[in-house]
Amino acid sequence: MNKLKKNILNFLYVNFPPIGKNTMASLYSYIMEYKRFGKFFKQSFSEIKKTEFFSNEMLQEIQFSRLKSFIDYAFKNSSYYQKIFRENNVNPNLINSFSDLKKLPILTKEDIRQNAEKISCKKFFKKTIDVKTSGTTGKPLKLVITEDSFQLDQAYQQLLYSWYGFNKKTKMAKCAGQAVTPIEKNKPPFWVTDFYNNNIYLSSYHLTENNLRFYINKLKNFCPEIIEGYPSSIYLLALANNKFQAQIRPKFIRTGSETLLDHHRNVIEESFRCNIHNYYGSGENCVTAIECPKGKMHLQMLYGYTELINNEGKDAKPGEVAKIIATGFSNYAFPLIRYDIGDLAILSDVQTCDCGRGGILLDNILGRDDDYLLTPEYRIVRRLGHIFNNIEGVINAQIIQDDIEEVIFKIVKDHNYNNESEIQVLKNARERIGREINIRILYVNDIPRQKNGKFKYIVSNIDKELFGEKLKK
Repeated sequence: MNKLKKNILNFLYVNFPPIGKNTMASLYSYIMEYKRFGKFFKQSFSEIKKTEFFSNEMLQEIQFSRLKSFIDYAFKNSSYYQKIFRENNVNPNLINSFSDLKKLPILTKEDIRQNAEKISCKKFFKKTIDVKTSGTTGKPLKLVITEDSFQLDQAYQQLLYSWYGFNKKTKMAKCAGQAVTPIEKNKPPFWVTDFYNNNIYLSSYHLTENNLRFYINKLKNFCPEIIEGYPSSIYLLALANNKFQAQIRPKFIRTGSETLLDHHRNVIEESFRCNIHNYYGSGENCVTAIECPKGKMHLQMLYGYTELINNEGKDAKPGEVAKIIATGFSNYAFPLIRYDIGDLAILSDVQTCDCGRGGILLDNILGRDDDYLLTPEYRIVRRLGHIFNNIEGVINAQIIQDDIEEVIFKIVKDHNYNNESEIQVLKNARERIGREINIRILYVNDIPRQKNGKFKYIVSNIDKELFGEKLKK
């Protein structure tokens, strides 16, 4: 779709009344049906179902074969990888094990920005899909994916639903980054209905205290079997479900695209009386992990090859916080080999699951590599979700660090919040970040989301490179 046509359609959508928006959303889903669920989707889904109970040894054989094919293709068709292989004296024909891949350097986001045209193999494909991924530095990545890669990703998403008897037509409410209504709109509806897929799309940008009642009334009338979206958005819906005693009871909740905090999981599951199933993926289509019915996160080995690398650059041991270094197998239009996606994970010490499915098991996916605080004693502090756990009256919270000597806690509170609540927040914080850093609490009416609708729990504006130089002195 050319830019002019896209702008015209967007203008029409924004200015249409609700019935017009619903019609456009439904027509769009009808048009996208084949793009999402075409021939390659059907082939991929069939293969995934056949292999999901394979042992890890069997999966590794297929995985390595795909890795070899992908590397060979990238070397032959991408001028960037031809240069990288030569500079590192690597012959792709002599990569005979997973460990041989480590002879190649890790690919960073900045590498991609500077070499996008050289990496791209777009010219070999009639059709590709433009993708813009969210960037922690304010600079999103721009790349393309093939239609086959897009359909493979859809197949893995449907795999999760298939475990519980759901399919793509199951009644679903989605609350993620879709711009379903203009941001300046202050009256409902803050949603759009897709009649073709039996879905409603709820705006994550309008989830304010004054608007939550409207969302809950819509959900109560719609009665979705599935609620899907950002965990921070579903968390606010769960609080509203409790506040208005709506008793909304979906059968299934899927979260993704943000770190799922333990506190959010507890509130959501208790409110909706339904277990959360987490799905981890990336806009670059190079890694995915799915939470199984037994509550374990399975890295999908046929989707790509994923390395978990510790701070010393070595393979992480179970329990260590590790960088996710990903090589996807499906996107031949923009191959990413040993790509540092910017997220962190922890390998499980138990690599068998009671569900019987294969895949590398993860204890946790921690989110962005820069989701941490720095203290005056040169400590790095992660995993701060517990600070606001079970604090009476806390609706939402965010941690901001602009200075090495201070952190700011933004808190949205309700009438149940009191002096004891603040004391408990500070006690929880001191247990993790210590007493050498100042803590300032700001009480606010709302906490803005990022441009993509996601909520960032930790916002660090510290110059990490400068901090690293200080450590070396």
